[in-house]
Amino acid sequence: MGKQIIDTVYLEAVANDAVKHRKIWFNEQVDEQSVTKCIYLLDKIKRNDMILGEKKPITIVMNSPGGYVYQGLMLISHIEGMVKEGYEIITLTGGMSASMSFLIGLCGSRRKAYKYSTFLCHQPSSGAIGEAVQIRRTSDEVDRLWDISKKIIKEHTKMSDELLDSIYNGCIDYIVDSDKALELGIIDEIV
Repeated sequence: MGKQIIDTVYLEAVANDAVKHRKIWFNEQVDEQSVTKCIYLLDKIKRNDMILGEKKPITIVMNSPGGYVYQGLMLISHIEGMVKEGYEIITLTGGMSASMSFLIGLCGSRRKAYKYSTFLCHQPSSGAIGEAVQIRRTSDEVDRLWDISKKIIKEHTKMSDELLDSIYNGCIDYIVDSDKALELGIIDEIV
């Protein structure tokens, strides 16, 4: 019981700080818990804005190794929905935006990074176990998720089809620094 109280008090302190400073720290693996927390904080800021009648920019500071695709796509959908509602969502890569957090970072209406930030793009992965038909279904689903990822990347960057095909076909981790990220349109500015 004591840990739950501490966790609740901590989350409320984080939420109050997020509302006050309009900044959310995403320093975790992309999973159900981290995405739920981020959406909770975005919605808390949004509810506060409704009371005040304003829509000031919100910054999400990214430093994440990536994680689960479905949960990440949920957060991307939420961010894109807020942008369509007129919010300026700034994604700021503080250390690393890798894998799924790479895609999340692309969905900000403004994308920034610190000078020594690192970005990693690669195809989705899975651990397929079972009979041949089950493995083919898993493979088809991974291909579908790559198509979604590629659509997000193409919409928000200057990364070419040839580069994305080489990442996919070569099964490589495409790693770039802030300067290259700026050149490829992954970010809009280095701060």
